[in-house]
Amino acid sequence: MSFSSFDVHVMVEELQDIAGMRVNTVYQIDGDFRIKLFGKGRKDLFITSEAFYLTRYPKKAPMVPKGFAMQLRKHLKGSFLYSINQINFDRIVEFHFGYDQEIQHILVAELFAKGNVILKNPEGEIIGILRKEKWKNRILYPHQTYAYPPSRLSIDISREKFHELNIQTEKD
Repeated sequence: MSFSSFDVHVMVEELQDIAGMRVNTVYQIDGDFRIKLFGKGRKDLFITSEAFYLTRYPKKAPMVPKGFAMQLRKHLKGSFLYSINQINFDRIVEFHFGYDQEIQHILVAELFAKGNVILKNPEGEIIGILRKEKWKNRILYPHQTYAYPPSRLSIDISREKFHELNIQTEKD
């Protein structure tokens, strides 16, 4: 179930109603993350290597939490989810968390290749990461500045113009 850029766009729009909810806790189940939210009822946000979604049927959490899950708990527990944004119409999503209407942490989900989850501060410094990676044009290590991957899409069109295209099929 790999999300396309369009799928990410639609999911970001659909999940706007969880903005304002508070983080209860975070679980790591293999490479997937479950963020338990409350405030408008209870919601379980799942972030996988390929997708993100809300579920009513979360997988059972492990008895012993993994290191990155503990780090996410330390920084996110009790904070509010302020916004969810797609970056450059790519398969990258940012979840902004904080207190008193000020963003303190940004959780970045890269939903391509093997997928990755990065916790950074608003200045861009990586606090924690699921999987350390290094390429010629960017490094994903703690205490490094997070850099977005080069965008492979060059879409410069407004939402209104996009809707005017009247796309009927996946090929369109």
